Amino acid sequence: MRNLTLLFQSLFLTCLLAGQVYAQNYSISAEVNKTEMVVGSKVNLIVTIRGTQNSKPLQLPKIDNLVIQYVSPSRHVSVVNGQMSMSIAFNYQVQALKAGTYEIPPMSVVI
Repeated sequence: MRNLTLLFQSLFLTCLLAGQVYAQNYSISAEVNKTEMVVGSKVNLIVTIRGTQNSKPLQLPKIDNLVIQYVSPSRHVSVVNGQMSMSIAFNYQVQALKAGTYEIPPMSVVI
């Protein structure tokens, strides 16, 4: 099997600005567990929104020869010294059907 590369440039999060976003104590980040994989194997993609738990899963764009499947959300709430923080993480699996270099384009998030 041939290797392929998944380009993961700040995945997207254009949430009204480029890169990692801060607005009213919200922040958004995205990460993958690996950037190179074998055709047919899967990569985990996690998009985390901090400052809320009321967001819906992102609709990722269709990319030729790349299957992106939503798996599940995970929510986190903590209180430290009276300060509450919360976040929601959306978990996706990404699988390439063909060798190549793939890029997930910038997207917008509405909170």
